[in-house]
Amino acid sequence: MRMLAVLGDYYHDARLLRKALDRVLYSLRDQETIEQITIDYLGPKQLDDASFEEVDLIIIASENRINPEEEQVEKWMTEKIAKKIHQFVENGGGFLAWHSGFACYDGVETYLDMLKGSFDYHPEKHVEVTYHIEDDLFLNKNIQDFSFIDEHYFMHCDQDQTNVFLTSASEYGEQVAGWYHELGEGKVCCVVPAHTEEGLLHDSTGEILNGSIEWLIKE
Repeated sequence: MRMLAVLGDYYHDARLLRKALDRVLYSLRDQETIEQITIDYLGPKQLDDASFEEVDLIIIASENRINPEEEQVEKWMTEKIAKKIHQFVENGGGFLAWHSGFACYDGVETYLDMLKGSFDYHPEKHVEVTYHIEDDLFLNKNIQDFSFIDEHYFMHCDQDQTNVFLTSASEYGEQVAGWYHELGEGKVCCVVPAHTEEGLLHDSTGEILNGSIEWLIKE
């Protein structure tokens, strides 16, 4: 099982995201879901030249802006890269968009069409966000409602074109927080939480990522 992952950006700590993902991969090994896992951590610009041969899953948890605080903002996701990923999924690959993997991809229509959703905004204040599993059969895990202090991501999601399995709620309202669908011969899963260390390392966040990856790699 080979994976490629692009984690982290200006606002999101790559080391923390990797720590959270590594915990999930260890659990997958422990439960013998995957006997061997090879994962390559890439910078976003490396996707253009990366070979997707013998790759089973691509994970993106990185927003599209490389230098968001500068006057001239540079973005890394081109239509060329998006079409390359889209073709990979259509040919049978798995794709996981995670947290900042939805942010600032406006204009990259191939990528947004693949996800069936995008990030709109989050209130500046961190608040208690409660997550609720809407589709137990998708994850095949008994995850009760759970909460932690975090950014509350507000999302656009074309719910007629996908399957919502996770929602979120806070003092700011309710939102879609996770969905999944097939694309050609492959699969796409979108997981919104989390930003803070508390949220990323929360056991239930790990279980959601665990179940999502299991579904993505299941033949």
